[in-house]
Amino acid sequence: MRVRSCLTVATILGIALGASRSDAQSYTYYGPVIARNSGATCRAANRAQEDWLRHNIYGAEVNPSMPGSSSFSSLYCPISRRTVSPYYVDEPLSVGDKVDLGTVDVWVKQTPSGNLSKSLGCSVSAQGAATGSSYYSATLYACWSDGGCSFRDTSTTGYLHLRFNRPLSANALTGLWITNLVIGCSVPRGSSIIGSVSTFPSW
Repeated sequence: MRVRSCLTVATILGIALGASRSDAQSYTYYGPVIARNSGATCRAANRAQEDWLRHNIYGAEVNPSMPGSSSFSSLYCPISRRTVSPYYVDEPLSVGDKVDLGTVDVWVKQTPSGNLSKSLGCSVSAQGAATGSSYYSATLYACWSDGGCSFRDTSTTGYLHLRFNRPLSANALTGLWITNLVIGCSVPRGSSIIGSVSTFPSW
């Protein structure tokens, strides 16, 4: 009886698992493509700054003890597109691949230095493969307002959020073959880039 019961349970589980696999295969997602990237993927502009960069589960932090008059690092955080097909629509070679970047949310931790020239600010950039030209969004600074500010703010501390809406629309990226999408930030010592979430609207 015990053997028969075990076989019965195994049969039921097999049917259930088979049904779930079938359901997964028939599911179609029509929403935006979402790319989540840890701040731990960020890299500094040069070796000297990289030596003062900490990579850990909290992202990329500029060492509070970083010496020098500038006391900040230029960090570059890639927006990983992972696979290609969900992010673009094929067009003739003369047009290129249409790319549309919807929103980019960046979470940071700011430890202000008290100097306006050293406040934490980020922008989004891309490069056209055919021309090699680079395109940049406006800069947003970590501040008291959720989503960021267009002006520098060194009085606000803690965990803050920047939001870019259609950051590259002014550069008419739709219709360009894009090779790199990057978040570039100026980060004062003691501050950090925690991570980002980027959305690519469905076509």
